[in-house]
Amino acid sequence: MFKAKLLIPIVIFSILSLSSYALDYKFKGKIIDKKNEPVNYANIIAKDMSNKFIKGTLSDSTGYFELNLEKGEYNILIKSILYKEHSFKVVLDKDVNLTKLVILEEDIHQLKEVEITAQVPKIRFNNGTYTVDVKNSIQSIGNTANSLIDKLPGVYINNGSIFINGKRGGKIYLNERLVNLSDESLLQYLQSIRSENIDKIEILPNPSSEYSAEGAGGVIRIFTKQREDGFSITTSLKLDIQRFTGVSPFFSLQYNKGKFGYILNTNGQKAKWLLFSDTYSNNLVNATQYNTHKTDTIFDKNFTINQTFYYDFDKKNKLALNTNYIYWGKDEILDGMTNIDGKRYNNISSTLQNNNDNQLQKIFSVSMNYNHVIDDAGKKTLLFLMDYNRQYSYNYDSGYEYTYKDLQDNVVSVDKGMNRRQSPYNLFSSEIKYTANYDKAGRLSTGIRYGKSTINNSLKNYTYKNEVMELNTEIGYDFKYMEDIVSAFFQYNYAWNKWSFVGGIRGEYTSGNVQNVNDRRNSFNLFPSLFIDYTLNEENKLSFSYTRRINRVSFMRLLPNRYFLSAYNIIEGNPNLLPNINNTLSLNYNLKSKYYFSASYSWSNNGITSFSKSEQSDNHSYIVSTYIDGIKSRNFNFNAYVPIYLTKWWSMVNRFSMDYQKYMLPDNPTGFTTFGYDYYLNQNIKMNKTTMAEILYRYSSESRSAYTISSPYHLLNLSLQKTFLDNSLILKAEANRILNNQRMSRITTTPEIVEKVSMHFVNIPYFALTLSYKFNRGKVKRFNAVQNSNSQDKARTY
Repeated sequence: MFKAKLLIPIVIFSILSLSSYALDYKFKGKIIDKKNEPVNYANIIAKDMSNKFIKGTLSDSTGYFELNLEKGEYNILIKSILYKEHSFKVVLDKDVNLTKLVILEEDIHQLKEVEITAQVPKIRFNNGTYTVDVKNSIQSIGNTANSLIDKLPGVYINNGSIFINGKRGGKIYLNERLVNLSDESLLQYLQSIRSENIDKIEILPNPSSEYSAEGAGGVIRIFTKQREDGFSITTSLKLDIQRFTGVSPFFSLQYNKGKFGYILNTNGQKAKWLLFSDTYSNNLVNATQYNTHKTDTIFDKNFTINQTFYYDFDKKNKLALNTNYIYWGKDEILDGMTNIDGKRYNNISSTLQNNNDNQLQKIFSVSMNYNHVIDDAGKKTLLFLMDYNRQYSYNYDSGYEYTYKDLQDNVVSVDKGMNRRQSPYNLFSSEIKYTANYDKAGRLSTGIRYGKSTINNSLKNYTYKNEVMELNTEIGYDFKYMEDIVSAFFQYNYAWNKWSFVGGIRGEYTSGNVQNVNDRRNSFNLFPSLFIDYTLNEENKLSFSYTRRINRVSFMRLLPNRYFLSAYNIIEGNPNLLPNINNTLSLNYNLKSKYYFSASYSWSNNGITSFSKSEQSDNHSYIVSTYIDGIKSRNFNFNAYVPIYLTKWWSMVNRFSMDYQKYMLPDNPTGFTTFGYDYYLNQNIKMNKTTMAEILYRYSSESRSAYTISSPYHLLNLSLQKTFLDNSLILKAEANRILNNQRMSRITTTPEIVEKVSMHFVNIPYFALTLSYKFNRGKVKRFNAVQNSNSQDKARTY
């Protein structure tokens, strides 16, 4: 019944639209500047001869725009913050395609005899999407994709997960393909992508059906720079200075000649870090309290080699091939001490802990996409995608030694051993997408995808007995997870007068099996999406959206295994977990194409969360950390996005987000409500022609989700950048985490366990110094970015 009611207004709207499209003509073109560079996100406004606003739009990332207008004569006005206004007249009695591109002239201003170009806003908003201009910002050198994401409006990273507008489960797309790693593994991958290669980042809180349904937290799209026609070399070296010094070299080579293009990117990191943590755990069942302090010394050593080959057979047929190799190593030395109060077992009052963890990942991937234009007008295209990913080495050796002492500080016993985990995987996927653009009937896109995943996961425990390491057959596991996913989507875009409509639906069939568990999981789900925009006038625009998405269960959480994380903490999987489907309704208001306000309501009935419980075995008391589902949540979110241009050389972006949530838990059906907010401020100051400064501040209030309360958090970063040799040489200095005395903490309370964890770094800010040099010859040439098909396979490999 609900689906039928939802379809009625859509059908009526489509009939009205199709009956009226004959009155419209298409006015389109491309905007470039005098340097032959496309002008993206420029305002194109159509007015009648009495200067009354009729319709408006924005140019896309290539400078292209389209307007559907009725027959008549119009005044066209083009405005962009970086360029002077441009106006002209156009008469529509047929479709008009500007064969001569609209050329805009840069807007140059004088300030105290220093020539300054009007500052480009580094963050823009349009049609439900935030766009962060990385290429022209102070963040363009010396960063990784990981560090950039944590500086985006409405986005933050907490406990290894990415949150967008307060919703967990944000997914990352790199050049239109989904990077399907989860939690810490995703953040490790993003560290291999350097800001020198990034053009822009887009944030989509509510993506359409064209995107994979995975991830209730929305989508972040990272676009790397296009290849250049000619020869280009970029190299940089970054020094990270905290208590220890880290070195991150970077090298990029781009070459193009005729139909052939080649890009080589390499980067690496060798660093040493220090992290402190304090944990208080209260086992309410056994009346035992644990106070633990740990010092974690981390050694990172990793590098990445990425190659892209392009070949354009002709105007209708283009091929791109990408290979990527990641070597990621991480060694940790963890020293800690746990003091035990209350009820003690075996007369133990304290435990000394020493861990030596060695992690190594080697990942190889190859991606091919072939783009074919079907017709001469270029309105119908086919895109073929194929991907293969292999993690042929993932070793995690964790050597441990626990020394147990009594009240008199005498050694009671010593446990010494090693856990060896391995998790290689193979992923294959292929996809076909069809797109058709119709002059007066909108745009149709559809596609189908198949993916196959095989993930091996094993753990072996070795204990030292009489100085000999022996295999412990009572602890460990060996599982293989196999999964097939078939998905298809259909989406239709249509614009008529002051209305625009995007409607689509995605179907996904999943078949998975865990070997040695005999647990077959088959499911089919539909994920509709609907977007309706209405332009009230030149300065006011309304939009409405509905989306349905899913958070599938991470594979590691499904494994029915357990292993010791510490002397008193056991990690355990839960094979009974089910996916969580999230629904979101959103109402948006856009003022003057600059100020954006939104209110959204989302609900889900099977949220997954971590859960701690008590266990006693062999005269020891343990805290078992596992996962449960069945969490019901209702969330109301309000967002305000307000950019302010104080002067031609000083701009800022303000963003405020407020969340009002209700949670209903399996052990608390009536539930509870919680309130939280987040403030984000980004200031860009162009001090002179070669010097820029950036100030970034964020405040997140106390927040609560299911069983956990997280403390408030302040973030303050400063950056100063100066260019030399006509912008070829760049020097950048950073001071991050300036408010370094605060501790990131959270309290988790379940019926049997209360646990408080706080983490902090050394008591100095994090400093970084980056030197970058670029040499190039030739003009910029735009090519299709390499796309990949891996849609949701990697999300469950860890």
